[in-house]
Amino acid sequence: MPIEQSTCTVKAHKLTNRAAIMRPAAPAEQVGDAASNRATPAAGDIGWVVCCPHAFEATWNGGPDPADIDIRLAAPDDDAPAFVQSNQGGGRLTFYTGYQIQTERATSLWVRGPINRPKDGLYPLEQIVDTSLLPGTITVNWTFTRPHQTVRFEAGEPFGVLLPYPHHYTDQFELHLIRPNDAAETYEREIRQRMQAPAMQAIFQRLQQGEHGSGMKVLLIQENGRYERNRHFRECFALQAAFQRFGWQADVWGLGHPEFPNLAGATAGGSTPVDFTAYDVIFNLENYDEIGWVPSLKDVKAYKILWAIDGHFRGMAPYREVYLRDGYDMMLQSTRDFIVEEEDARVRKNSEWFPNCFNDALIYPLAIDKKYDLGFCGNVVNREPYLSYLETAFQLKRDIFVLGLDMVKAINSYKIHFNKNIANDINYRNFETLGCKTLLLTSANPHYEDLGFVDGENCLIYHNLPELRHKIQWALSHPQQRACIAAKGYQLSKLHTYTERVKSLIALLERKV
Repeated sequence: MPIEQSTCTVKAHKLTNRAAIMRPAAPAEQVGDAASNRATPAAGDIGWVVCCPHAFEATWNGGPDPADIDIRLAAPDDDAPAFVQSNQGGGRLTFYTGYQIQTERATSLWVRGPINRPKDGLYPLEQIVDTSLLPGTITVNWTFTRPHQTVRFEAGEPFGVLLPYPHHYTDQFELHLIRPNDAAETYEREIRQRMQAPAMQAIFQRLQQGEHGSGMKVLLIQENGRYERNRHFRECFALQAAFQRFGWQADVWGLGHPEFPNLAGATAGGSTPVDFTAYDVIFNLENYDEIGWVPSLKDVKAYKILWAIDGHFRGMAPYREVYLRDGYDMMLQSTRDFIVEEEDARVRKNSEWFPNCFNDALIYPLAIDKKYDLGFCGNVVNREPYLSYLETAFQLKRDIFVLGLDMVKAINSYKIHFNKNIANDINYRNFETLGCKTLLLTSANPHYEDLGFVDGENCLIYHNLPELRHKIQWALSHPQQRACIAAKGYQLSKLHTYTERVKSLIALLERKV
Protein backbone atom coordinates (compact mmCIF):
# COMPACT_ATOMS: atom_id res chain seq x y z
CA MET A 1 0.00 0.00 0.00
CA PRO A 2 1.58 3.33 -0.99
CA ILE A 3 2.42 5.76 1.79
CA GLU A 4 0.25 8.86 1.71
CA GLN A 5 2.22 12.09 1.52
CA SER A 6 0.64 15.46 2.18
CA THR A 7 1.45 18.23 -0.28
CA CYS A 8 2.69 21.65 0.78
CA THR A 9 1.44 24.28 -1.68
CA VAL A 10 3.75 27.00 -2.99
CA LYS A 11 1.73 29.88 -4.49
CA ALA A 12 3.49 32.11 -7.05
CA HIS A 13 1.57 35.35 -7.78
CA LYS A 14 2.63 36.83 -11.12
CA LEU A 15 3.13 40.60 -10.84
CA THR A 16 3.73 41.42 -14.52
CA ASN A 17 3.26 39.89 -17.94
CA ARG A 18 7.02 40.21 -18.43
CA ALA A 19 7.87 38.07 -15.37
CA ALA A 20 10.73 35.61 -15.57
CA ILE A 21 10.05 32.11 -16.85
CA MET A 22 9.53 29.68 -13.92
CA ARG A 23 9.48 25.90 -14.31
CA PRO A 24 10.45 22.75 -12.39
CA ALA A 25 14.13 21.89 -12.43
CA ALA A 26 15.16 18.84 -14.44
CA PRO A 27 18.30 16.76 -14.96
CA ALA A 28 18.73 18.52 -18.29
CA GLU A 29 19.78 21.63 -16.33
CA GLN A 30 23.20 19.99 -15.83
CA VAL A 31 26.37 21.28 -17.38
CA GLY A 32 29.34 19.02 -18.16
CA ASP A 33 29.86 15.29 -18.09
CA ALA A 34 27.45 13.72 -15.58
CA ALA A 35 29.47 10.50 -15.60
CA SER A 36 32.42 12.35 -14.09
CA ASN A 37 30.35 13.69 -11.19
CA ARG A 38 27.87 11.22 -9.73
CA ALA A 39 26.26 13.90 -7.55
CA THR A 40 25.51 16.21 -10.49
CA PRO A 41 22.37 14.59 -11.96
CA ALA A 42 20.55 14.47 -8.62
CA ALA A 43 21.51 18.01 -7.59
CA GLY A 44 19.91 19.73 -10.57
CA ASP A 45 16.65 17.83 -10.28
CA ILE A 46 15.14 19.71 -7.33
CA GLY A 47 13.19 22.93 -6.89
CA TRP A 48 12.09 25.40 -9.55
CA VAL A 49 14.34 27.40 -11.86
CA VAL A 50 13.66 31.01 -12.89
CA CYS A 51 14.99 31.96 -16.33
CA CYS A 52 15.79 35.14 -18.22
CA PRO A 53 12.87 36.38 -20.39
CA HIS A 54 15.46 37.71 -22.83
CA ALA A 55 19.22 37.91 -23.20
CA PHE A 56 21.48 40.60 -21.77
CA GLU A 57 25.12 41.50 -21.19
CA ALA A 58 26.61 43.38 -18.23
CA THR A 59 30.05 44.86 -17.47
CA TRP A 60 31.33 46.27 -14.16
CA ASN A 61 34.06 48.90 -14.23
CA GLY A 62 35.10 48.21 -10.62
CA GLY A 63 33.45 51.26 -9.03
CA PRO A 64 31.28 51.29 -5.89
CA ASP A 65 28.14 52.92 -7.36
CA PRO A 66 25.11 51.28 -9.03
CA ALA A 67 25.90 53.22 -12.20
CA ASP A 68 29.26 51.47 -12.45
CA ILE A 69 27.55 48.43 -14.00
CA ASP A 70 26.55 48.79 -17.64
CA ILE A 71 23.57 46.54 -18.50
CA ARG A 72 22.66 46.01 -22.16
CA LEU A 73 19.30 44.29 -22.70
CA ALA A 74 18.64 42.46 -25.95
CA ALA A 75 14.97 43.53 -25.89
CA PRO A 76 13.21 46.57 -24.45
CA ASP A 77 11.18 46.28 -21.24
CA ASP A 78 8.45 48.81 -21.99
CA ASP A 79 5.64 48.08 -19.53
CA ALA A 80 7.66 47.02 -16.48
CA PRO A 81 11.04 47.69 -14.86
CA ALA A 82 13.91 45.73 -16.37
CA PHE A 83 14.15 42.23 -14.88
CA VAL A 84 17.87 42.76 -14.16
CA GLN A 85 19.08 45.97 -12.51
CA SER A 86 22.02 47.52 -10.68
CA ASN A 87 20.65 49.40 -7.69
CA GLN A 88 22.80 48.26 -4.75
CA GLY A 89 26.32 49.17 -5.82
CA GLY A 90 29.50 47.29 -5.12
CA GLY A 91 29.33 45.31 -8.34
CA ARG A 92 26.02 43.60 -7.49
CA LEU A 93 23.29 42.66 -9.98
CA THR A 94 19.69 42.14 -8.86
CA PHE A 95 17.37 39.87 -10.85
CA TYR A 96 13.64 40.49 -10.36
CA THR A 97 11.59 37.35 -10.87
CA GLY A 98 8.30 39.22 -11.22
CA TYR A 99 6.59 37.01 -8.63
CA GLN A 100 5.35 37.21 -5.07
CA ILE A 101 5.55 33.77 -3.49
CA GLN A 102 3.85 32.31 -0.42
CA THR A 103 4.56 28.92 1.17
CA GLU A 104 2.52 26.88 3.63
CA ARG A 105 3.15 25.09 6.93
CA ALA A 106 6.17 26.87 8.41
CA THR A 107 8.18 26.60 5.20
CA SER A 108 10.56 29.26 3.93
CA LEU A 109 12.09 29.64 0.50
CA TRP A 110 15.77 29.04 -0.16
CA VAL A 111 16.72 31.40 -2.99
CA ARG A 112 20.01 30.66 -4.73
CA GLY A 113 21.78 30.57 -8.08
CA PRO A 114 21.42 27.71 -10.56
CA ILE A 115 22.92 24.46 -9.31
CA ASN A 116 26.17 23.40 -11.00
CA ARG A 117 26.08 26.27 -13.54
CA PRO A 118 29.10 28.49 -12.75
CA LYS A 119 29.40 31.86 -14.48
CA ASP A 120 32.88 33.22 -15.07
CA GLY A 121 33.26 36.61 -13.37
CA LEU A 122 29.90 36.48 -11.56
CA TYR A 123 28.88 34.66 -8.38
CA PRO A 124 25.30 34.04 -7.07
CA LEU A 125 24.39 34.95 -3.49
CA GLU A 126 21.98 32.87 -1.40
CA GLN A 127 19.25 33.75 1.09
CA ILE A 128 16.47 32.16 3.09
CA VAL A 129 13.20 34.11 2.73
CA ASP A 130 10.35 33.47 5.18
CA THR A 131 7.33 33.36 2.90
CA SER A 132 5.04 31.41 5.26
CA LEU A 133 3.22 34.37 6.87
CA LEU A 134 3.07 36.87 4.01
CA PRO A 135 3.93 36.60 0.31
CA GLY A 136 7.49 37.68 -0.45
CA THR A 137 8.72 39.45 -3.57
CA ILE A 138 11.57 37.26 -4.73
CA THR A 139 14.83 38.62 -6.12
CA VAL A 140 18.08 36.83 -6.88
CA ASN A 141 21.39 38.65 -6.36
CA TRP A 142 24.70 38.03 -8.12
CA THR A 143 27.98 39.82 -7.49
CA PHE A 144 30.87 40.41 -9.86
CA THR A 145 34.12 38.78 -8.82
CA ARG A 146 36.39 41.06 -10.86
CA PRO A 147 36.04 44.31 -12.84
CA HIS A 148 36.07 44.77 -16.63
CA GLN A 149 34.57 41.32 -17.14
CA THR A 150 31.56 41.13 -19.45
CA VAL A 151 29.02 38.44 -18.57
CA ARG A 152 26.14 37.26 -20.74
CA PHE A 153 22.89 35.46 -20.02
CA GLU A 154 20.91 34.01 -22.92
CA ALA A 155 17.13 34.11 -23.20
CA GLY A 156 15.74 31.17 -21.24
CA GLU A 157 18.98 30.67 -19.26
CA PRO A 158 18.38 30.06 -15.53
CA PHE A 159 19.49 32.82 -13.16
CA GLY A 160 18.02 31.36 -9.96
CA VAL A 161 16.60 28.31 -8.19
CA LEU A 162 13.83 28.30 -5.57
CA LEU A 163 13.84 25.50 -2.99
CA PRO A 164 11.30 24.98 -0.16
CA TYR A 165 13.08 24.99 3.19
CA PRO A 166 11.10 23.93 6.31
CA HIS A 167 11.63 26.00 9.44
CA HIS A 168 13.95 24.33 11.97
CA TYR A 169 14.92 21.79 9.28
CA THR A 170 18.46 21.33 10.60
CA ASP A 171 17.22 20.80 14.18
CA GLN A 172 16.39 17.18 13.35
CA PHE A 173 20.04 16.45 12.59
CA GLU A 174 23.05 16.25 14.87
CA LEU A 175 26.60 16.87 13.69
CA HIS A 176 29.37 14.67 15.09
CA LEU A 177 32.80 16.08 14.30
CA ILE A 178 35.39 13.34 13.98
CA ARG A 179 38.88 14.29 15.11
CA PRO A 180 41.79 12.79 13.13
CA ASN A 181 42.89 10.65 16.07
CA ASP A 182 39.39 9.25 16.39
CA ALA A 183 39.07 8.22 12.73
CA ALA A 184 40.01 4.56 13.26
CA GLU A 185 37.74 4.26 16.30
CA THR A 186 34.86 5.88 14.44
CA TYR A 187 35.27 3.53 11.49
CA GLU A 188 35.39 0.53 13.82
CA ARG A 189 32.25 1.70 15.62
CA GLU A 190 30.32 2.23 12.39
CA ILE A 191 31.25 -1.25 11.23
CA ARG A 192 30.01 -2.71 14.54
CA GLN A 193 26.71 -0.84 14.21
CA ARG A 194 26.20 -2.10 10.67
CA MET A 195 26.99 -5.63 11.82
CA GLN A 196 24.04 -5.43 14.22
CA ALA A 197 21.53 -4.87 11.41
CA PRO A 198 19.16 -7.88 11.16
CA ALA A 199 20.11 -8.57 7.53
CA MET A 200 23.82 -8.63 8.39
CA GLN A 201 23.21 -10.82 11.42
CA ALA A 202 21.39 -13.33 9.24
CA ILE A 203 24.36 -13.45 6.87
CA PHE A 204 26.84 -13.88 9.72
CA GLN A 205 24.71 -16.62 11.21
CA ARG A 206 24.77 -18.58 7.94
CA LEU A 207 28.51 -18.04 7.43
CA GLN A 208 29.39 -19.05 10.97
CA GLN A 209 27.46 -22.29 10.88
CA GLY A 210 30.52 -23.94 9.39
CA GLU A 211 32.76 -22.66 12.20
CA HIS A 212 30.43 -23.11 15.13
CA GLY A 213 28.21 -25.88 13.84
CA SER A 214 24.56 -24.97 13.41
CA GLY A 215 24.67 -23.15 16.73
CA MET A 216 22.05 -23.63 19.43
CA LYS A 217 18.78 -21.91 20.14
CA VAL A 218 18.62 -19.62 23.16
CA LEU A 219 15.61 -17.82 24.59
CA LEU A 220 16.35 -14.60 26.48
CA ILE A 221 13.70 -13.70 29.05
CA GLN A 222 13.47 -10.07 30.20
CA GLU A 223 10.80 -7.41 30.42
CA ASN A 224 10.96 -4.87 27.62
CA GLY A 225 12.22 -1.42 28.59
CA ARG A 226 9.62 0.81 30.20
CA TYR A 227 11.11 4.01 28.79
CA GLU A 228 11.17 4.56 25.05
CA ARG A 229 14.40 6.57 25.07
CA ASN A 230 16.50 3.69 26.41
CA ARG A 231 14.48 0.61 25.47
CA HIS A 232 17.02 -0.49 22.87
CA PHE A 233 19.72 -0.40 25.59
CA ARG A 234 18.19 -3.41 27.40
CA GLU A 235 20.52 -6.30 28.19
CA CYS A 236 18.34 -8.78 26.29
CA PHE A 237 18.90 -7.04 22.95
CA ALA A 238 22.65 -6.75 23.46
CA LEU A 239 22.87 -10.43 24.38
CA GLN A 240 20.70 -11.38 21.42
CA ALA A 241 23.03 -9.61 18.97
CA ALA A 242 26.08 -11.16 20.64
CA PHE A 243 24.72 -14.71 20.46
CA GLN A 244 23.79 -14.20 16.83
CA ARG A 245 27.35 -13.15 16.01
CA PHE A 246 28.44 -16.62 17.07
CA GLY A 247 25.87 -18.40 14.91
CA TRP A 248 23.26 -19.01 17.59
CA GLN A 249 19.56 -18.47 17.06
CA ALA A 250 18.55 -16.04 19.80
CA ASP A 251 15.00 -14.92 20.58
CA VAL A 252 13.82 -12.33 23.11
CA TRP A 253 10.62 -12.82 25.05
CA GLY A 254 8.97 -11.18 28.03
CA LEU A 255 6.50 -8.65 29.37
CA GLY A 256 6.11 -5.71 26.99
CA HIS A 257 7.56 -7.47 23.95
CA PRO A 258 5.25 -7.97 20.94
CA GLU A 259 5.32 -11.77 21.24
CA PHE A 260 4.47 -11.86 24.94
CA PRO A 261 1.27 -13.84 25.78
CA ASN A 262 -1.33 -12.65 28.22
CA LEU A 263 -2.32 -14.76 31.21
CA ALA A 264 -4.79 -16.74 29.08
CA GLY A 265 -1.94 -17.96 26.92
CA ALA A 266 -2.72 -16.04 23.72
CA THR A 267 -0.49 -13.24 22.55
CA ALA A 268 -1.76 -9.71 22.04
CA GLY A 269 -1.47 -10.21 18.29
CA GLY A 270 -3.12 -13.61 18.34
CA SER A 271 0.05 -15.59 17.60
CA THR A 272 1.06 -18.90 19.16
CA PRO A 273 2.47 -18.77 22.71
CA VAL A 274 6.19 -19.37 23.04
CA ASP A 275 7.29 -23.01 22.97
CA PHE A 276 9.92 -23.32 25.68
CA THR A 277 10.73 -26.87 24.60
CA ALA A 278 12.06 -25.59 21.25
CA TYR A 279 15.17 -24.07 22.89
CA ASP A 280 18.46 -25.60 23.92
CA VAL A 281 19.17 -22.85 26.47
CA ILE A 282 16.82 -20.53 28.35
CA PHE A 283 18.53 -17.48 29.78
CA ASN A 284 16.45 -15.65 32.39
CA LEU A 285 17.81 -12.19 33.11
CA GLU A 286 14.63 -10.73 34.58
CA ASN A 287 15.58 -9.21 37.93
CA TYR A 288 12.34 -7.48 38.91
CA ASP A 289 9.30 -9.67 38.25
CA GLU A 290 6.87 -7.72 40.42
CA ILE A 291 3.65 -9.33 39.14
CA GLY A 292 4.79 -12.91 38.56
CA TRP A 293 4.72 -12.85 34.76
CA VAL A 294 7.78 -15.13 34.39
CA PRO A 295 6.32 -18.66 34.14
CA SER A 296 7.64 -21.62 36.05
CA LEU A 297 10.27 -23.45 34.04
CA LYS A 298 10.38 -26.43 36.37
CA ASP A 299 9.27 -28.94 33.74
CA VAL A 300 11.24 -27.42 30.85
CA LYS A 301 14.14 -29.65 29.83
CA ALA A 302 16.32 -26.92 28.29
CA TYR A 303 19.54 -25.86 30.02
CA LYS A 304 18.39 -23.00 32.25
CA ILE A 305 20.49 -20.00 33.30
CA LEU A 306 19.55 -17.29 35.80
CA TRP A 307 21.56 -14.05 35.82
CA ALA A 308 21.58 -12.22 39.16
CA ILE A 309 22.45 -8.67 38.12
CA ASP A 310 21.15 -6.72 41.10
CA GLY A 311 21.91 -9.07 44.00
CA HIS A 312 23.85 -6.23 45.67
CA PHE A 313 20.61 -4.22 45.71
CA ARG A 314 17.91 -6.84 46.29
CA GLY A 315 19.87 -9.47 48.19
CA MET A 316 20.20 -13.06 46.97
CA ALA A 317 17.02 -14.52 48.53
CA PRO A 318 14.66 -13.90 45.55
CA TYR A 319 17.19 -15.28 43.05
CA ARG A 320 17.89 -18.34 45.19
CA GLU A 321 14.16 -19.03 45.49
CA VAL A 322 13.60 -18.95 41.70
CA TYR A 323 16.75 -20.99 41.04
CA LEU A 324 15.78 -23.84 43.37
CA ARG A 325 12.05 -23.79 42.62
CA ASP A 326 12.45 -24.12 38.85
CA GLY A 327 15.56 -26.31 38.80
CA TYR A 328 17.97 -23.96 37.07
CA ASP A 329 21.31 -25.34 35.94
CA MET A 330 23.53 -22.28 36.28
CA MET A 331 23.51 -19.07 38.31
CA LEU A 332 25.46 -16.17 36.77
CA GLN A 333 26.58 -13.62 39.34
CA SER A 334 27.40 -10.02 38.50
CA THR A 335 28.78 -9.63 42.02
CA ARG A 336 31.61 -12.06 42.68
CA ASP A 337 31.35 -12.07 46.47
CA PHE A 338 27.92 -13.69 46.35
CA ILE A 339 29.40 -16.89 44.96
CA VAL A 340 31.59 -17.65 47.99
CA GLU A 341 28.96 -16.24 50.37
CA GLU A 342 26.09 -18.33 48.92
CA GLU A 343 24.47 -20.30 51.74
CA ASP A 344 22.98 -23.06 49.58
CA ALA A 345 25.59 -25.53 48.33
CA ARG A 346 23.52 -26.42 45.23
CA VAL A 347 23.48 -22.81 44.08
CA ARG A 348 27.09 -22.17 45.06
CA LYS A 349 28.33 -25.21 43.12
CA ASN A 350 26.75 -24.03 39.86
CA SER A 351 27.48 -20.32 40.13
CA GLU A 352 29.78 -18.45 37.74
CA TRP A 353 31.08 -14.90 37.86
CA PHE A 354 29.53 -12.98 34.96
CA PRO A 355 30.51 -9.32 35.44
CA ASN A 356 28.52 -6.46 34.02
CA CYS A 357 29.65 -5.09 30.66
CA PHE A 358 28.45 -2.61 28.02
CA ASN A 359 27.07 -2.45 24.48
CA ASP A 360 29.83 -0.92 22.37
CA ALA A 361 27.45 -0.49 19.43
CA LEU A 362 25.47 2.09 21.45
CA ILE A 363 28.03 3.46 23.92
CA TYR A 364 31.20 4.96 22.45
CA PRO A 365 33.28 8.16 22.29
CA LEU A 366 31.46 11.11 20.71
CA ALA A 367 33.16 14.01 19.00
CA ILE A 368 31.93 16.55 21.55
CA ASP A 369 33.79 18.82 23.94
CA LYS A 370 34.40 17.57 27.47
CA LYS A 371 33.15 20.85 28.93
CA TYR A 372 32.50 19.70 32.51
CA ASP A 373 35.43 19.06 34.83
CA LEU A 374 33.53 16.51 36.89
CA GLY A 375 30.20 14.82 36.29
CA PHE A 376 27.91 12.13 37.62
CA CYS A 377 25.34 10.30 35.53
CA GLY A 378 23.09 7.84 37.33
CA ASN A 379 20.73 7.48 40.28
CA VAL A 380 21.38 8.94 43.73
CA VAL A 381 20.65 5.89 45.96
CA ASN A 382 23.32 6.09 48.75
CA ARG A 383 25.56 8.59 46.97
CA GLU A 384 24.02 11.88 48.14
CA PRO A 385 26.71 12.81 50.73
CA TYR A 386 29.41 12.42 48.08
CA LEU A 387 27.42 14.23 45.40
CA SER A 388 26.67 17.18 47.68
CA TYR A 389 30.32 17.49 48.66
CA LEU A 390 31.53 17.32 45.06
CA GLU A 391 28.99 19.93 43.96
CA THR A 392 30.35 22.34 46.54
CA ALA A 393 34.05 21.55 46.08
CA PHE A 394 34.27 20.93 42.31
CA GLN A 395 30.99 22.14 40.75
CA LEU A 396 29.95 18.58 39.96
CA LYS A 397 27.56 18.31 36.99
CA ARG A 398 24.62 16.13 38.07
CA ASP A 399 22.75 14.12 35.44
CA ILE A 400 20.19 12.17 37.44
CA PHE A 401 18.03 9.55 35.70
CA VAL A 402 19.44 10.47 32.29
CA LEU A 403 18.86 7.56 29.91
CA GLY A 404 19.74 6.23 26.48
CA LEU A 405 21.65 8.43 24.06
CA ASP A 406 21.38 11.33 26.52
CA MET A 407 23.34 9.23 29.00
CA VAL A 408 26.05 8.58 26.41
CA LYS A 409 26.23 12.30 25.61
CA ALA A 410 26.43 13.19 29.31
CA ILE A 411 29.33 10.82 30.04
CA ASN A 412 31.15 12.06 26.93
CA SER A 413 30.84 15.66 28.17
CA TYR A 414 32.81 15.01 31.39
CA LYS A 415 36.56 15.21 31.84
CA ILE A 416 36.16 12.98 34.89
CA HIS A 417 33.19 10.73 35.64
CA PHE A 418 32.61 10.13 39.34
CA ASN A 419 31.29 6.69 40.24
CA LYS A 420 30.47 5.06 43.55
CA ASN A 421 29.47 1.41 43.53
CA ILE A 422 26.42 0.88 45.75
CA ALA A 423 27.91 -1.99 47.75
CA ASN A 424 30.31 -4.77 46.76
CA ASP A 425 29.23 -4.56 43.11
CA ILE A 426 31.04 -3.32 40.01
CA ASN A 427 28.25 -1.46 38.29
CA TYR A 428 27.53 -0.84 34.61
CA ARG A 429 28.80 2.74 34.78
CA ASN A 430 32.38 1.53 35.16
CA PHE A 431 32.37 -0.12 31.75
CA GLU A 432 30.21 2.54 30.06
CA THR A 433 32.60 5.28 31.20
CA LEU A 434 35.63 3.46 29.82
CA GLY A 435 33.71 2.86 26.60
CA CYS A 436 33.11 6.61 26.22
CA LYS A 437 36.85 7.31 26.60
CA THR A 438 36.16 9.42 29.69
CA LEU A 439 38.36 9.16 32.78
CA LEU A 440 36.73 6.85 35.33
CA LEU A 441 37.03 7.79 39.01
CA THR A 442 35.43 5.01 41.03
CA SER A 443 35.23 3.58 44.54
CA ALA A 444 37.52 0.67 45.43
CA ASN A 445 36.58 -2.96 44.89
CA PRO A 446 38.97 -5.90 45.42
CA HIS A 447 37.85 -7.53 42.16
CA TYR A 448 38.81 -4.67 39.85
CA GLU A 449 42.30 -6.11 39.41
CA ASP A 450 40.97 -9.37 37.97
CA LEU A 451 39.04 -7.34 35.36
CA GLY A 452 42.14 -5.39 34.33
CA PHE A 453 41.34 -2.13 36.15
CA VAL A 454 44.60 -0.58 37.38
CA ASP A 455 44.58 2.59 39.47
CA GLY A 456 46.57 5.36 37.78
CA GLU A 457 46.95 3.42 34.53
CA ASN A 458 43.47 3.06 33.01
CA CYS A 459 41.28 4.52 35.75
CA LEU A 460 41.45 6.24 39.15
CA ILE A 461 40.29 4.39 42.28
CA TYR A 462 39.60 6.02 45.65
CA HIS A 463 39.14 4.47 49.10
CA ASN A 464 37.95 7.47 51.10
CA LEU A 465 36.92 11.11 50.78
CA PRO A 466 40.38 12.67 51.20
CA GLU A 467 41.79 10.37 48.52
CA LEU A 468 38.84 11.19 46.26
CA ARG A 469 39.49 14.94 46.64
CA HIS A 470 43.21 14.54 45.99
CA LYS A 471 42.71 12.48 42.82
CA ILE A 472 40.22 14.95 41.36
CA GLN A 473 42.63 17.82 41.96
CA TRP A 474 45.49 15.87 40.38
CA ALA A 475 43.49 14.83 37.31
CA LEU A 476 42.22 18.36 36.65
CA SER A 477 45.73 19.81 36.92
CA HIS A 478 47.32 17.17 34.66
CA PRO A 479 45.26 17.15 31.42
CA GLN A 480 47.76 15.12 29.37
CA GLN A 481 48.03 12.36 31.95
CA ARG A 482 44.26 12.41 32.36
CA ALA A 483 43.75 11.92 28.62
CA CYS A 484 46.33 9.11 28.57
CA ILE A 485 44.57 7.23 31.38
CA ALA A 486 41.21 7.68 29.65
CA ALA A 487 42.67 6.33 26.38
CA LYS A 488 44.01 3.22 28.13
CA GLY A 489 40.66 2.79 29.82
CA TYR A 490 39.03 2.83 26.41
CA GLN A 491 41.35 0.04 25.27
CA LEU A 492 40.42 -1.96 28.38
CA SER A 493 36.72 -1.50 27.62
CA LYS A 494 37.07 -3.68 24.52
CA LEU A 495 37.52 -6.69 26.83
CA HIS A 496 34.21 -5.97 28.56
CA THR A 497 31.63 -5.88 25.78
CA TYR A 498 28.61 -8.16 25.48
CA THR A 499 30.37 -9.93 22.62
CA GLU A 500 33.29 -10.85 24.89
CA ARG A 501 30.99 -11.94 27.71
CA VAL A 502 28.92 -14.17 25.42
CA LYS A 503 32.06 -15.61 23.87
CA SER A 504 33.17 -16.85 27.29
CA LEU A 505 29.66 -18.06 28.15
CA ILE A 506 29.39 -20.08 24.94
CA ALA A 507 32.72 -21.76 25.70
CA LEU A 508 31.32 -22.67 29.12
CA LEU A 509 28.01 -23.93 27.72
CA GLU A 510 29.69 -26.07 25.07
CA ARG A 511 31.26 -28.03 27.92
CA LYS A 512 28.03 -28.36 29.86
CA VAL A 513 25.15 -28.66 27.39
